[in-house]
Amino acid sequence: MPAFQLTVKSIAGNAISGLGYIHLAYFEADVHSSPKVTPVSVSPIGGFDRYARAQPQGKAFPVHINLATTNQADVDNLKQILDPYKGIQTMVLTDGNGVDRSVSVKSRGMMAIDVLNYLADLWAFDPLMYANIATTLVATIDADSKNVVLTNAGDTRTRNMTMDMIVPNPKESELYKFRWARQAIVVNRSSKAMVNWPVELTNGGWDTTSLIRDTSFATTINGAVTNVQNTIPLVSTAGLSPSGMIFVTDGGANDEQISYALISGNTLQGCTRGIGGTTGVAHSGGQTVNRARMLKNGNDVRVYVDGIEADRFFGTSTSQINAGATRLWVPLDIQPETLTCTVGTAMTAGVPATGGTLKVTTGQSTAGFPNVGALCIDSEVITYSGRTATGFTGLARGARNTTAAAHTESATIYHVQHSIIVCYGWAGADAPPTDAAKLPVFSLAAAESSNTQYEWRAFGNVFKTQVRPADWYPTLTQDDPLYAYTSNVNMLTALQFKDALPTAGAPNANGAQINLPFPIDNVASAIVSDVTQNPVYSVNYYGRDIDGNESLLTSYTGAGTLTANAINSVGLMYALRIAALHTIVTGVPVGQADTSSQTITNNTYMQSTSGAQTFTLDKTSKITSIACHAKAIGAADTMFCQIFKVVLANQPIPGGGFGPYPYDVIDLTHAMSEELAFGSVSSASYVLTQASFTNPPVLPPGFYFLEWRSGTANTLQISYANGLYARGSNYNTSGSFWFELYGQDPITGLPIPQAEASAKTASVVTVDNLIIKMQASTAPLVLFQAVQDTVMMADTLTNPSTGQVLTFSGPFPLPVQGGAGFRTLHIDCSSGLVTVTETGELVGWLVASSDNVGFFGLDPGTNICVYGSSGYGTCTTKPALTITYRSAWT
Repeated sequence: MPAFQLTVKSIAGNAISGLGYIHLAYFEADVHSSPKVTPVSVSPIGGFDRYARAQPQGKAFPVHINLATTNQADVDNLKQILDPYKGIQTMVLTDGNGVDRSVSVKSRGMMAIDVLNYLADLWAFDPLMYANIATTLVATIDADSKNVVLTNAGDTRTRNMTMDMIVPNPKESELYKFRWARQAIVVNRSSKAMVNWPVELTNGGWDTTSLIRDTSFATTINGAVTNVQNTIPLVSTAGLSPSGMIFVTDGGANDEQISYALISGNTLQGCTRGIGGTTGVAHSGGQTVNRARMLKNGNDVRVYVDGIEADRFFGTSTSQINAGATRLWVPLDIQPETLTCTVGTAMTAGVPATGGTLKVTTGQSTAGFPNVGALCIDSEVITYSGRTATGFTGLARGARNTTAAAHTESATIYHVQHSIIVCYGWAGADAPPTDAAKLPVFSLAAAESSNTQYEWRAFGNVFKTQVRPADWYPTLTQDDPLYAYTSNVNMLTALQFKDALPTAGAPNANGAQINLPFPIDNVASAIVSDVTQNPVYSVNYYGRDIDGNESLLTSYTGAGTLTANAINSVGLMYALRIAALHTIVTGVPVGQADTSSQTITNNTYMQSTSGAQTFTLDKTSKITSIACHAKAIGAADTMFCQIFKVVLANQPIPGGGFGPYPYDVIDLTHAMSEELAFGSVSSASYVLTQASFTNPPVLPPGFYFLEWRSGTANTLQISYANGLYARGSNYNTSGSFWFELYGQDPITGLPIPQAEASAKTASVVTVDNLIIKMQASTAPLVLFQAVQDTVMMADTLTNPSTGQVLTFSGPFPLPVQGGAGFRTLHIDCSSGLVTVTETGELVGWLVASSDNVGFFGLDPGTNICVYGSSGYGTCTTKPALTITYRSAWT
């Protein structure tokens, strides 16, 4: 290469050699020598400086220009070209063989030697001279590996290389990789983050039955086959792909899914029997054969979030795999939607066009959006390669298999944070990785779960160390003075709380709560649940708004099982708490023995003439239930009870005190019209008997007593217990009927318990089948796109001169279109960025940072680039690898 014959051809696009007023342009000094280098040293501890490396310096290009005229306009023109205030410009040089080279230079000014001669001082910070015209090489990858010879005509390593690979049709062997993919677009429309929150990707259901058994192709088996035969004769194979899967319908348990490697005539060869969870069985012939595009057990259905495989879960019941509306759940982490951009000017499907700019509404900013990313407007995804303060540039319309469409002015612009791809159609797929810790807590049944409505039929491991998606967290509040005596019983199937001290495996907790990524609907029946009540507890539901303020939604009191009870939300609720709180208002203290009894007679009220059942209430209370100790003398009988309030004739009871004894003139009035029926009492020993009011009465402070009766004469006894009442007062201290009243404050819903621990260690309350309906406008926006043929990149590109390897993690599916619509994988070996050129989507995560530096820099004389393509093998359409590079000189 006659490098010494370099002459200036152009500077900043101005053809120096072609300007008529320039007589000659040549280099004044020796610019052909290699750049100087400066030794760089380091100082080791305890030693002299040591040589580390040689640092190349820049190079000066002094250009001598001899003018043919003294015309001032020509001089001014030359000065403008070499203006030192201009930035870095390209200078093209021509060598003695007529080969053009280019180098980036910065003018440091022009100096006049005389009226015709001038000296321009050009400085090159990176003095490498690259070939001005790139070399393009196209190679066909027709085997599992391909060596491509690249000629570096220069004398130094070149790095400015790019490669474009035209993606072929899918590999015909489905036994190797997935064959189809669908892209799922998920947008968080809530101002709260979704942390490990399960999202349903199909947007309502996916017909997997028609994929497992594709009836668009139908034929029959032509003759008997054994259960292990690897050739399957068919009546016709017309319409089947060269390799793939079939489904044989042979009566339930004898149905079989089979893969095949090739077709010869009307016979499938290279068959693998009993795939997809089926079993290889013998077929007599004549059975229906359909095409299959998915394994029956769904093992080939995989989800990749940003190129990394994610745990996925099918729905249950009618939303399971091989159903007409299969649901697919994936736990996702998505940042809150705090970006508030809207479309500035109404859009059409073509305006702004691909490559154009999308302006946001006047006064808004794109601050917060990444510099490169994806947007979602209505049902269209638009990628962009740049961002200004007021818009997005370098658009790619209809990205991620969506369709470019019209959008109104002020349409909301959402940020698409993840690339989510659902892949399937791999006959050889084994069971996907399954992490039980990532299985959503709530039910995955079809009619009960969506992205706006969730049902918890199992509450997971709330009080365990393992936290699962949509899990509940334990709470312990001091709203209940007896909070220390409430323990969690079992959180696997329901929320259950027991009136007992905590023990191993039953921690101290009186509630549980869940923080939601988007609000509960502000509508009627926003929350629905089953509640199994016990009079000892009230079951309270509390909602929290976005600021953390809590309000009581409802309170369930009394005994019995309530099914599908509906609760309204108050405003928009971002969290829900359920609490079980003690409700003992007054009664005998803990530990009181059954010391005596009173016989209850039929239809004769046992009135409190001795004061044995009189009591007072300190404050207004809602009475929900009554409990007593009773036993049967003979046959089983039903016990009844009423509460009465005592009012003295013509005078109040002073200070809530007691009336005179014995009662001379009193007015006995019913405190409520309802008479409690305790049901059958049959035990010959004293047992706890409870009954709850249908309409709990609210009683003001005052003086009360109970009346009891039985359904049949002289068959029941109610126990006495010695001691004072824990709350309220008892007139007769020598003996009191054993009873407890349960209730709560009618205003706050909080309990009014006794000051001592409860004795009802068997009392348990349960909440299950809980449904929460979310605010639809803030629920995730999910778009489940149409099927695409795919080629999976899980291969490596290797530079043999350095040993560097570029690895495609994933596998990452590259969508393929027919005809001239092939999408192109573009690899920039200098920066390490990888793009799909048709969509402009950046997929830079495919390249490890350690592989980016100098990747595919070719040393002179080492001109072989290896593309390892173990994933392709023999393809119907061979991949074409186009490499563009420029040789370099110093």
